[in-house]
Formats: sequence, C-alpha cells, structure tokens
Amino acid sequence: RHTLPRRPPLVRQRFPGYDRQILAPMNSRRHPAAGVASVILIALILYLTLAPSPLPDDTPPMFPGADKLAHAAMFGLLTLTFMFDFRLTRRRLPSLRVAIAATVAASAFGGLIEILQQSMGLGRTAEWADFAADIAGAFCAAMLYRVLLRFRRN
Repeated sequence: RHTLPRRPPLVRQRFPGYDRQILAPMNSRRHPAAGVASVILIALILYLTLAPSPLPDDTPPMFPGADKLAHAAMFGLLTLTFMFDFRLTRRRLPSLRVAIAATVAASAFGGLIEILQQSMGLGRTAEWADFAADIAGAFCAAMLYRVLLRFRRN
C-alpha cells in the first residue's frame, strides 16, 4: 500500500525556525532566578525616575549631561537584564530578534516613564532628550551584547 509522506504541521511551514521548546509552556525548564533581576531593576528605575528627590541633598554636583548618561546606563542595563532572563528561561543564547525585542521593551518602558513624569505632578518633567538617551542606551547595550557574543563564538 502506498502512503503519502506526512506533511509537517502548518506552523512549521510558516515559521522555518520553529522549535517546539519556544512555544512550549515554561514549566520545569524555568530557572528559579529568571525574572528576579528584571523586577528588581525595574523597581529601582521607577524609584530613581519618579520619586521627587531620589538622591540625598548633599550629593556632589555632577557634570552637564550626567543625567542623560545615567538614563542610558539604566536602560542599557535593563536591556541586558532582559536578555539574561531570556537565556535563563530558554537555556540558549538570545538571537537578534530577542535583542530587538529587549531593546524595544526597554525603550517603551523609558517612554512610559517620561509620560508618567509629566502626568504625575511630583516635580519631575518629561524630556525628549531623556527618552532619546533611554533608546540609545538600550540599543548600544543590545549591540554590545551581540558583538561580544560573536567574539565568544570565534
């Protein structure tokens, strides 16, 4: 009797890089520390960016643009933390898509913070330059991670 070869499921045809592990529920493979660093960092960023006066009054004066550098560093670190959490949950290295998703998520969070700063009325104001620094920090961190990952593979 002649039988036709089984066609793979429709999902496999649409997504050539489809892997069952990606769409499978994360139960026993999930690392217990996954997400903890992201939650702590998000809470810290929310405090530092939304509190009326997060730093003590006796803080020494900073150079011009230090605020933008701090924004870039915070959101770059947040992007790296998202990528690290991905690695803990999926047990594989983040792809370029994951780097883009982490960058977009961190940048969107930065935009949300700027909107909250303007609308909460706690003495903080929204600035386009802060949002640009958030995006730049997230993008630079993701690209740095990808470059270092290539050197590690070689």
